[in-house]
Amino acid sequence: MEKDVQDAKKAGVAPENRPLIAPKYHFYIHQGQTSQPLGPWDKMRFPFMENLDGLTEVTALYSAGVSQWDDSDPKYGTDKGAFGQRLGAALLRQTSQAVFNEGIGAIIFHDDPRYYVMGDGHSVGKRILYAGTRTLSIRSDEGKQKPNAPLWLGYLAAAALTQAYYPSASRGAEVVFKTYGWSLGAAALGYEFHEFLGDALRVVHHRRD
Repeated sequence: MEKDVQDAKKAGVAPENRPLIAPKYHFYIHQGQTSQPLGPWDKMRFPFMENLDGLTEVTALYSAGVSQWDDSDPKYGTDKGAFGQRLGAALLRQTSQAVFNEGIGAIIFHDDPRYYVMGDGHSVGKRILYAGTRTLSIRSDEGKQKPNAPLWLGYLAAAALTQAYYPSASRGAEVVFKTYGWSLGAAALGYEFHEFLGDALRVVHHRRD
């Protein structure tokens, strides 16, 4: 127990405010927390439970805003109606990525879709490298590291699926692979965000004090 308290302090979250057993459907597992096992049904529910944290909506708004600003894919135009279409497409793309990756892929490959925070007991450089390479490596259900096949294949499937709802001006192999590349980059940035979120919250908390 004492070690768990020390680990919680290192991660920048007061131990009394953090359960030592992480909630089942939390996307990220803090340093010092024990995760609950996920069965096949849990993994299919996981992408939809994860979307309740609001981050999916924020990133979809950003994606739609950038696409609206430079009229990039999906090319719906630049009027107000086009922004709504872009937002809907971004939400659908992100949801399908999560379902293919964290749901179906995690079941098929017996992987744990959650992000395990390394925490500030390690150097910043090591944490940046760790977070950035989670697109390449994932924890199996048994806790072993293995290639992140669910993400590679799931994101490719989601990119291909965009051809079913993108406008005709944004269809073709070039758009699929461009979407795939951008999505993998966004995933890496997302892991960095989760790795250092606790540190950022701690800084804000200290400044308020």
